[in-house]
Amino acid sequence: MEITQIHSHNQSNTKKRLGFRLLFLISIGMLVPHLSGLLCTELTPVKYLIISYLYFSALAFILWHTIGWITRHKLRHFKWEISPKKRLLFLILTNSLITIGIVFIFTIFWYAFIVGIRIEWRFVLNTEMLIILCVIISSSIHEMSSLIQNAVLNKIYTSSLENTHIKTELEILRNQIDPHFLFNALNTLSYLIEHDSKKALQFNQTLANVYHYILRNKEIQLISLEKELEFARQYFELLKIRFSDSIHLDISDERKLKSDTKLPPISLQLLIENAIKHNAFDEHQPLTIQITVKDDGITVLNTLKPKQSFKTSLGIGLKNLNERYKLQLKQELHFFKSNNHFTVKLPI
Repeated sequence: MEITQIHSHNQSNTKKRLGFRLLFLISIGMLVPHLSGLLCTELTPVKYLIISYLYFSALAFILWHTIGWITRHKLRHFKWEISPKKRLLFLILTNSLITIGIVFIFTIFWYAFIVGIRIEWRFVLNTEMLIILCVIISSSIHEMSSLIQNAVLNKIYTSSLENTHIKTELEILRNQIDPHFLFNALNTLSYLIEHDSKKALQFNQTLANVYHYILRNKEIQLISLEKELEFARQYFELLKIRFSDSIHLDISDERKLKSDTKLPPISLQLLIENAIKHNAFDEHQPLTIQITVKDDGITVLNTLKPKQSFKTSLGIGLKNLNERYKLQLKQELHFFKSNNHFTVKLPI
């Protein structure tokens, strides 16, 4: 859910809460005088009943907003997550004292100026106790509702920020793919133009198809394994134009059950490109790359004969791919190196 949608949803809920609050305050204004003994339906004229209902509804309204104002402005220094005991104690004391004072004044005024009868102190006490009980219950519900709402909003907001951050990082990583791929492809094309113009033309035509795949799929979060394997074959054919029999690719699928397996796009291409870039090879000692698909992941193995410029740290391509896996799948690549082979295992 987007932040703007959250705010719109909250505005709708606020209107509903205002309606329920008004209904609640009117109900308090009508029920409390009867429950406390201040009013008797059989003995009180209708005119006084209506005036009393309006009067005590106004009392409930004033009391609600007075306590609300104090809660917002005076309790902001006592937050539940920091000082729960202080907030609870201050809430009970202030709400009780304010309720006692306002209800006492309103009740005495009601006896003296509205019904004009002798004050019955036991009914005044009943009214005080009933309204304090209502205040405690309503305050507890309000505080609980606010806590839950804030927790949900914080979770949604945090999740939204995390998603935005992840999308931004992924966009940066994806944008690294184009220049990285083009740099290597143009170097190859430059070499072929100088040494074999026919192969250069064939390479250029194949390159257009391969690059079209990259442009079309680099924005996709995950892509099917079948499409990635097909793209790996196409990319390898592009490399064969230059290196001929100096490189070999073997792809085997050992899964028992076919499934809709997915992985980040252009993963296999980066691993093939990495093997080509960092190893020395020729027709007598060709570079062999094996891609094995199993239920628990994809293994990409290549014969190892590092160039003199080969560094032990991860190159740009592998770093890029590893970061994308951490962001999208919450998993990392696994690297294994022996005297003769370099292996990368991709989770799926």
